[in-house]
Amino acid sequence: MAAAGLITHGGYSYVCDEEKGCILVLDLNLKLVRFIGKGRTGEEPQASIAVAELPSKITLPKQRMRPVGCVVVDQKLFVCDANNCLIWVYDLDGTFLQYWGHPGFKDPSGIAIDGCCRFYVSDKGLHCIHVFDTDGMFLRRFGQHGSKKGEFSFPHGVSVQGGVLFVCDTGNNRIQLINIDHTEPPPQVWKIEKPGLYYPAGAVFLDGELFVCCLNTHTIAVFGCDGAFRRDFATVNSPKGHHVYPRGITKYDGRLYISQDGEVSSYC
Repeated sequence: MAAAGLITHGGYSYVCDEEKGCILVLDLNLKLVRFIGKGRTGEEPQASIAVAELPSKITLPKQRMRPVGCVVVDQKLFVCDANNCLIWVYDLDGTFLQYWGHPGFKDPSGIAIDGCCRFYVSDKGLHCIHVFDTDGMFLRRFGQHGSKKGEFSFPHGVSVQGGVLFVCDTGNNRIQLINIDHTEPPPQVWKIEKPGLYYPAGAVFLDGELFVCCLNTHTIAVFGCDGAFRRDFATVNSPKGHHVYPRGITKYDGRLYISQDGEVSSYC
């Protein structure tokens, strides 16, 4: 297993497995229950596909899915596929429903949804964030390659807490917090960064703290809501006492669930 992003919902964890090209469904004891989308390609599109401002056509599935992030909305699982640059949609039993995409996708790397049912898809190839509605219709995008406020360098995981979008600005070694309640770009942006925060890949907010997966330090860094660094940690059940490249992090019922190369672990 090459675990990437994950989400928990209804007592199950949905884990992106890039190696197998599918979603692993685990129970709360981290036991495998079933697969979703196991290596399948070529399903016919059954929904509107977003037509963007770019003239090129959307590439239909030609390769095995490489899931890198997922979210659950209205009992549907939305999976971000980096190989085909598409968002796949399944019901929670694993039945394929549709997919949608965008000709502006280059290398999608994470997905999140806000309280208004707008999807935010990070794109590490274009160094930006794409925004869609729940039907897959393109709304806008923001960001470009750079290190200034509102610019990104190879963004990975994204998550939403209240009216704030947390973007793991991986190449700039920081987390950018974007006020998504502002209707006109550029949004308000501020950042969390510290010496030793190397290559953040995923983040989640829990009990007033922000937990961040740090790839190159193999740890989870913890920040307060004011952006101040508080601590970092590694779980004891990981090889040699640390996470092997933690990629995704989510929460459920007061616990953290962390995906990494080869395993998923929970932490209370």
